Amino acid sequence: MEKKSLLDRIYREVDARASQGDHAEKPARRALLTGVFLSAAMLAVGLWIVWIRQEARPNEPPALSEITRGLQQGRGTSLLYAGLLFLAATPILRVVVMVGVYLRRRELFMAAVSIIVLGLLAVGVLMGSG
Repeated sequence: MEKKSLLDRIYREVDARASQGDHAEKPARRALLTGVFLSAAMLAVGLWIVWIRQEARPNEPPALSEITRGLQQGRGTSLLYAGLLFLAATPILRVVVMVGVYLRRRELFMAAVSIIVLGLLAVGVLMGSG
């Protein structure tokens, strides 16, 4: 009899659980759709405001504090940047949702993998914002 590696056994267990009807898809799908629709609305309204007010586009991307200040002042360009940031954050939201789903289902291996992915995403965001 062939001895299976630990990784093969883990993959088999994960596949077996996924084939039992994956109820994790519903919250993950909801998170993605919510993020996409909200960011699309922000982008559409931002474009409309920029078009109506003939706002000039900044030469370089603004800092987060400038985006926040611009949102408070109702600037369309700030709404565009916020919509893009929200769209970029949507996959991260999905991973956060999946951590919760896996913890609730007591699938600790997949929860740990998702937490590692969140950590790597955080490192990427921090390195990219320097």
